[in-house]
Amino acid sequence: MVRRILISTFLCAIALQLRAEDAATAQIKKKAETCATAMQKGEFEKVAELTHPKVIEILGGKKKAAETMASVMDEMETQGISIAEYTVGNVSEIVTDNDNQFAIVRTTMKMNCPKGILTQNSFLVAISSDKGKSWTFVDGNAVDQLKQINFSVPKALKIPEREEPVLSPKK
Repeated sequence: MVRRILISTFLCAIALQLRAEDAATAQIKKKAETCATAMQKGEFEKVAELTHPKVIEILGGKKKAAETMASVMDEMETQGISIAEYTVGNVSEIVTDNDNQFAIVRTTMKMNCPKGILTQNSFLVAISSDKGKSWTFVDGNAVDQLKQINFSVPKALKIPEREEPVLSPKK
């Protein structure tokens, strides 16, 4: 009888932990979707707010970061390139390292370009420094930049391999 109670208690504890993890990954995904929507709409101040402070520091502050993003998007538009779709996929297991929490968020960006549609599968690194109360992001292509300022992601966080973009010619 005591054994059954202990097993039941253990299983309930596991279920509660999984539910908490599901709520956290749902929160991460929702924030990442907010970031993706802001990027599509050209709301670069919002994107800067959701970008990890170390990246913002590298870019010269939030205002400068937003201006740089706008400039890059303007240049892309002059070349006939625009974001057609930016979707957020699965969120990995959350990894805790000291006071920080990390997760990988899969993303797919489709861009219209003169030769067709360019599809880029990538990822964001979600980072929380306040035990999951708030999350900011680092683009998968900028992870190496964090190492330059002595900010690293834990080894337990499995950083995906970068994928080459795929061009689907116009029909």
